[in-house]
Amino acid sequence: FAFTADIHLSRYAQDLVDELSGLPQRLDGIQNALSSITEICRQKKVQNIIIGGDILHTKSIIYALAQKLMLEFFEYNDDITFWVIDGNHDLSGKGEDAISALVSLKYLNNVKWISQESMKFQNMMFIPYSHDMVNQIKDNQADILISHFGLSEGVLNSGISIVSKIGLKDLRGKYKLVLLGHYHKPQEIIESEISLYYVGSPIQLDWGEKGDKKRFLIFFLL
Repeated sequence: FAFTADIHLSRYAQDLVDELSGLPQRLDGIQNALSSITEICRQKKVQNIIIGGDILHTKSIIYALAQKLMLEFFEYNDDITFWVIDGNHDLSGKGEDAISALVSLKYLNNVKWISQESMKFQNMMFIPYSHDMVNQIKDNQADILISHFGLSEGVLNSGISIVSKIGLKDLRGKYKLVLLGHYHKPQEIIESEISLYYVGSPIQLDWGEKGDKKRFLIFFLL
């Protein structure tokens, strides 16, 4: 399977418009990056792509253009199965009253949308961003964790770390491979008991990400 996250589709009305696509430059860059991901997956016969949260950018607002590009992307790539979890930017409201802006995905046959509650599939635990996310992470275990949160040991683009409600101590012994969205800086923490990856955003979304080497990840399970 392939893994990406933090796509952040929005209107980006302040951007210059790309002459060929007619889209704001960041939207054009995101669209090109997603097309590259799907094409490489086809070449390598990877049929599952996991998106670790934050498909959309502007909390509580759904821009028509962003939603159109999102739905067209999934519909065009109907030969691929997508597993999508909510990120914090995909939600409107707080706590138990939060509503996901990704609700339209539940009508697409090739998209498995995981919202609010954790879902275990074989050896993988999907835990979306929610008011109860911390408890769900600490109360479950699996070989692989897919989620969207800030880890105390993670690093922001500024180079600093923020103390979080979740640290490596909460993951060791529960998960062997942890794949995260939320921090846009690509990074990994590899230890003997656990391997953790922030995949990072697929393109540079702001000046703070200047110089980042953008990527997506492919894992082959043996």
